[in-house]
Amino acid sequence: YSSDYRLSGYGALSGGVTFTKEFTKGFSLEAGFEYYTHQGELKLGGGGEGDFADYSSYLAHGALKLDLSKAGRILGGHQGHHKHHGGHPPAGVMFGHMLENAGDMMIGYNYMYSDRDGDMRYGTDRVGDQAIIDNACGSKKCTFKPDAMVMHMHMFNFMYAATDWLNLMLMPQLINMEMVMEPLQGAADDDDSHVGGHVSNGLGDTSLVAMFKLLKTPHHNIHLGLGFSAPTGNINATLDGTGLSESERQSYAMQLGSGTWDFKPSLTYTGSAANWIWGAQVSATKRMQNRNKEGYVLGDVISGTAWGGYKILPWLSGTVRGIYSAQGKVRGETTTPNSQSAPNEFPENYGGKFFDLAFGINASIPNGSFAGHSLGVEWVQPIEHDYNGYQFEREGSLSVNWGYAF
Repeated sequence: YSSDYRLSGYGALSGGVTFTKEFTKGFSLEAGFEYYTHQGELKLGGGGEGDFADYSSYLAHGALKLDLSKAGRILGGHQGHHKHHGGHPPAGVMFGHMLENAGDMMIGYNYMYSDRDGDMRYGTDRVGDQAIIDNACGSKKCTFKPDAMVMHMHMFNFMYAATDWLNLMLMPQLINMEMVMEPLQGAADDDDSHVGGHVSNGLGDTSLVAMFKLLKTPHHNIHLGLGFSAPTGNINATLDGTGLSESERQSYAMQLGSGTWDFKPSLTYTGSAANWIWGAQVSATKRMQNRNKEGYVLGDVISGTAWGGYKILPWLSGTVRGIYSAQGKVRGETTTPNSQSAPNEFPENYGGKFFDLAFGINASIPNGSFAGHSLGVEWVQPIEHDYNGYQFEREGSLSVNWGYAF
């Protein structure tokens, strides 16, 4: 005897259909649908299980397929088809280049690692535990502080040149974050739920971007980016990992998205002369809603960056980049239960003004079996910072960017 229905007599029927459309350059799309039904009465010869175990299911699937070797050979046969006269921008610059000809496509993967593991600061000054206890949690006494935070972000991008002057991009992302909390010396608290590491991971917000070519000459290029970020990231991460509304909520920094639709404009210039390359970009993030469903909204962001570089080889260049950014405080406050025992659980302890210096290297293969592939690596080192409220220091971030144009 067994309570496992799969060991009983039954019959099953399934059927499906799949459509595949193959394009040029080794690129194809596939979509399909399948129906499955499991029934006791379908057992050949009768005597199957009762209808309590009957069930049916539907499955729809889609796939994007790319033959990298085939596409590479085609691209290699048209050298310069995707050449960027100004060179690829540093790996940490988003929306930094465009495809040149209508019908061109590009797939890519961006990885970013960031680390916060420094001293606690108020503005530009280091602060001790007692100052945090007394001042960092509003009218309450702080009992915990963040000790370390690591983020791994995986972003996938799909770019299509609809015309010679218009590129369209789709950029979903996956995020994994871990924060370590520790008790403040001299603050008594019996609650140990904050101590140790807390994890938040899953789908982040998804960006949709249109880029418009404004100027193109042999040595100078300017393009405008108009993007929107869709709130696909979870903002209900809790300490117990359940995400339930009655559970204690993790801090604003540990949520996977903004919870709002965001407008992301950018303006980018790139130039070159002989083996020298340079560029600059101004970008911003404007929250388009006053509050998200949790009752708060992240601060707006404005950023400016400029870089210069030298082509060591025809396919290899190094860059140095300066970055200035400013972000506002969190506005409003979460309506989900929150212990409010640590600085990072208060809206005023977010944002600030920052100046960073970045060093990168970029490789772009113009022909051969790997034609169309590009790889960039960049390290961003914090130089100056002026934090809003009480925050712990940024230690730096690493960006790795791979792209394949065809």
